[in-house]
Amino acid sequence: MWTCGDQAVRNLWSLNPDIAFLNHGSYGAVPLKVRQNYFDWHERIERNPVAFLGRELPELLSAVRHDVSGWLNAQPDGLAFVSNATSGVGSVLSSLKFSQGDEIVFHNHGYGWVRQGLTNLAAATGVVVREANIPLSPQSDSEIINAFANVLNSKTKLLICDHVTSPTALVFPVKSIVELAQSASVPVLVDGAHAPALMSLDTDSIGADFYTGNFHKWLCAPRGAAFLSVASQWRGIIRPQSVSYSGGVSHHACDQSMTGFFDWTGTNNFAAWLTVPQAIRFHEDLGWERVFSQRSELLKSFYEFYISEMNLTGFQLPARHLLGAMVTLPWPTLPEIELSNALARTLTQELHDSAGVEIPVICFANQLHVRLSAQIYNRAADVEKLVGALAAHRFSAVRVG
Repeated sequence: MWTCGDQAVRNLWSLNPDIAFLNHGSYGAVPLKVRQNYFDWHERIERNPVAFLGRELPELLSAVRHDVSGWLNAQPDGLAFVSNATSGVGSVLSSLKFSQGDEIVFHNHGYGWVRQGLTNLAAATGVVVREANIPLSPQSDSEIINAFANVLNSKTKLLICDHVTSPTALVFPVKSIVELAQSASVPVLVDGAHAPALMSLDTDSIGADFYTGNFHKWLCAPRGAAFLSVASQWRGIIRPQSVSYSGGVSHHACDQSMTGFFDWTGTNNFAAWLTVPQAIRFHEDLGWERVFSQRSELLKSFYEFYISEMNLTGFQLPARHLLGAMVTLPWPTLPEIELSNALARTLTQELHDSAGVEIPVICFANQLHVRLSAQIYNRAADVEKLVGALAAHRFSAVRVG
């Protein structure tokens, strides 16, 4: 029976052993077995790209869609492959019609590029973006749900919430948020970029009008593999931001279904999409329940060690059920440090280059934090290396040892 950090588990990936890789949440990491399947698809494509893309691809994508929709508990007719969750969000925002004074509800923990997309939309259409203000460390679902309820009104035309927040790693109670919005006849777009394989995902049960998520993060599929699930009443409206030919899966079939438009927007990285079933099988072989439980235990050991060593006696974690396999923890720094997103990016690079630690430093709520990922290849030495690097840093207000 395997455990996190076993050498046999670490050998499933080709990560640099000299780096404490604590940032699985950003771009994932593709296991060797999954990567081989990806290379095999590329090899098959290159034997005859015209035959593969023009004639074989539609049937292959249909088979993968049915595989993946079963795993997600999503309806195949509403499941489109996209390159990443951000493009899924963009497709929804560009397909819906907004007028001057319409309102979209977002939140203060949202992903920066989604916020930028909303800023662009507001400038182009006059739509007003209202933010739900959610605490850094909520202790109950109601704190999150009530924050959204406080900004919903008769002008709200769309609510956008994360399933797992990017800067703060909170698992939102999305089903309850969807129920809240839909009781007010407001459609909901869930940005589930981090959710697939971070947890067991049942998109049908969540009931959102739109749900988009990445396969390249916690499912460990190749980058360029993601999905957008669309409820039946919206499938005649939602289209990709780039439309090729008349929207068909193949140049000849001219499939006018929603998935047809998304399946062929031009020459995409189809090998990444076709590899997703292999990434699912990789986790099935490990055992889904063991993956979930082992990561949860590892995360707990990580944050308990960090909080103790960094002397965070007054820090309150979010409620445990609001954490998955990531946690965002404060980095106590000297008071004279001028905080900014630019500084956070510089410190992320410094930790990698000088200390051999890969982890994102985040500026949130006027404080520096690190977002710590616990993947099954991680071990105690990784977080020990992180704490040592932070404590030794010139900006740190805490010294260890």
